[in-house]
Amino acid sequence: MTQRVSLHYAAVGAESDEALERSWLPRLPAAKRASVLRIRDPMGRNASLLGVALLESALAEIGIALDSESLGYPLNGKPQLAGGPDFSISHTRGLVACAVAERGRIGLDLEATGSVAPATAARVLDTKERAALDRGALDPTDAWVMKEAVVKLHGRGIGALASVHLRAHQALLEGATAWLHRLTLAHGYTAWLASDAASSQIRVRAHDRGAAPLPSGR
Repeated sequence: MTQRVSLHYAAVGAESDEALERSWLPRLPAAKRASVLRIRDPMGRNASLLGVALLESALAEIGIALDSESLGYPLNGKPQLAGGPDFSISHTRGLVACAVAERGRIGLDLEATGSVAPATAARVLDTKERAALDRGALDPTDAWVMKEAVVKLHGRGIGALASVHLRAHQALLEGATAWLHRLTLAHGYTAWLASDAASSQIRVRAHDRGAAPLPSGR
């Protein structure tokens, strides 16, 4: 059975977004709201809030209304929606994305293209992967992002990156197989989705906050 995934993404502004804060800060669980308020970088704060706004939009596409009070943020774990589908949010400087799976589990990661140095990637690669890196068959940013997507799928942290083994559109983590999908989002960014389903249909929607505003807070 094909797994259907709704993926929404948007650019993140560098200046404080008061409208975004007014819409979303009151809706967040208290602990998450406090963590967002501790972010001093305006772009980082925008990205955190925009991720939840994109979650609402992606859920709406599959007919689910977001109850923000049902959001859970386990310490060092994957954010969850009680009683809802699996989702994954990723952001890097300038871009944020959220993917929602109608069934099954997913993990999403993105980074600026070329942002991961070969020496950094090599620290989490196995022998075959390092050989591919050395001969130019594996890009270091792709390798890092694919592994991040896999550990997010499993709700693990970056300490598990070296335990992920990349094998031709698939990855193994402690015996569990994940299927990898390259995503074409904004220019200058590398993005991958990891899925626990062999076949996935991914619907991608870009948001231009000037031309097509995201849903505002209720």
